[in-house]
Amino acid sequence: MNAALADWPLRRWCAEAARQWGWRQTMLAIVLGQASQIWWGMPVSAFQPGPAPFLTTGIYHTLQTGFPLVFLVSVAERAVGAGAGELRAYGLAVAVTLGAGNSAGHTLAALLLGQPMGWIAAENLHFIAGNMLPLSLGVAVYAQWRREQRSRRRVHAHQLERTLAQQRLHAAHLLALQARVEPELLFDTLQRVETLMDEPGGAADALLADLIGMLRAMLPVAGASASTVAREFALIGAYGRVTGAAGLQPEQLSLQSSPSVARASLAPMVLLPVLRALSGTGVATWQVQAARAGDSLRLAVLPGAGEGRAIDAALQGLDAPALRAQLCAVHGATARCDVLAGARAGLIIEIPYRDDQSPDC
Repeated sequence: MNAALADWPLRRWCAEAARQWGWRQTMLAIVLGQASQIWWGMPVSAFQPGPAPFLTTGIYHTLQTGFPLVFLVSVAERAVGAGAGELRAYGLAVAVTLGAGNSAGHTLAALLLGQPMGWIAAENLHFIAGNMLPLSLGVAVYAQWRREQRSRRRVHAHQLERTLAQQRLHAAHLLALQARVEPELLFDTLQRVETLMDEPGGAADALLADLIGMLRAMLPVAGASASTVAREFALIGAYGRVTGAAGLQPEQLSLQSSPSVARASLAPMVLLPVLRALSGTGVATWQVQAARAGDSLRLAVLPGAGEGRAIDAALQGLDAPALRAQLCAVHGATARCDVLAGARAGLIIEIPYRDDQSPDC
């Protein structure tokens, strides 16, 4: 029996409403009590005896109408959220306020003010009849406003889910493109491995290990919705070692990231194409810095010291709008891609920070 009562939804909703009661609900109850007093014309009435009729009647109306209505509507909110009908839930809130809340509030106010607790049936019916119209209309307007709020939240949630689905689809497409190995690159590398097998020093084994590392970095992880900073940095390093491309070698390219951003989500096919484009522009050295900036992941592609005026020309050759569109397609409209010139020359990428939760292989 006790377990059944503990699981009774109405009891749980009442307990939640009581726990979440705060100063806002208290102020609203007081305002509704004063509105009820004004509705009855009490400020200019001597309905209650005493030196301060306005204060006395205000306490009565607040305890009879304000507090019961605010609490019961809060309970009705939870009932509607659990699937109960709006008309039934809010209607019961008004009915209980007019009935039990009215009588209990009058008794409590009389006890607090030290006045007689007499409350004859005729007065009770008169009070219920007078409050039925304003309470019903007020709660109906509130219920309609809450219905519109819930509808807007559902629409927003559906739009957000659709946007996230589009971002995941675009990221999966980029991962598939990144996984495509150029046949010429693969065959040339295997021929180089075969050629180096007759040479001492283990050069063939090192090149084969680099090729395997590059292929592993290019293949998407099962369940991954994007790549990560660590995987993209590993891909750049392995690609540079396998191809021997100028500008992608360790002495020409510095990849810097803190361990805290290693698993940060990053769109594939972003950094490597940018660095390949920059490697043939006459600027000898570049560095890539990855760090967290608040709620964003900040990637800075910066030239090395003393590179001269060729830096601005190299950066202006990048297709920044296309890169920004690719970032926005995966990371949302807040993704940024800025090409800076002058003393602060560099490519700055900022995307929302999100840890990749897919298993690494």
